[in-house]
Amino acid sequence: MQTTFFTKQHIQIIEEASDWKDAVRLSLKPLLDTGCVKACYAEGVIRNTLEFGPYYMILPGVALIHGRPEQGAEQSALAVTRFRKPVDFGSDSAPVRVLIAMSATDSDSHMEDMRALSFILTDEALVEKVMNASSTEEIYEVFTSAGTDPEKS
Repeated sequence: MQTTFFTKQHIQIIEEASDWKDAVRLSLKPLLDTGCVKACYAEGVIRNTLEFGPYYMILPGVALIHGRPEQGAEQSALAVTRFRKPVDFGSDSAPVRVLIAMSATDSDSHMEDMRALSFILTDEALVEKVMNASSTEEIYEVFTSAGTDPEKS
């Protein structure tokens, strides 16, 4: 059963971010706007990054940002942001073009989402499609075809 809140409003294409902190805040804005996270959630992700480094780099150009449930997660949800100008997170990783923002209210509720994401992220063609998408519709189609749309579950 799908537990994540994911809609077309959770997808955005943005020209650029001023730095990695701005990228984190921008990518979490759809979740904030829909009540899935509190405003403090982005600051929690930033604090975690400052303490542990960018632990969420999962592929060259792709990051899966997330915080702890107690850092302000109100609902399990996903958001996807594609940056036209890649964002440097100051690590040895490639600059990020796609930020997937995840919130989870507990340690189990996001497991189905992780399975769907692994389907997408292990398929080079799907990753490229998201990285080069010119519309939010294209991104939505990739994610819904992978089972991340609760309305299609």
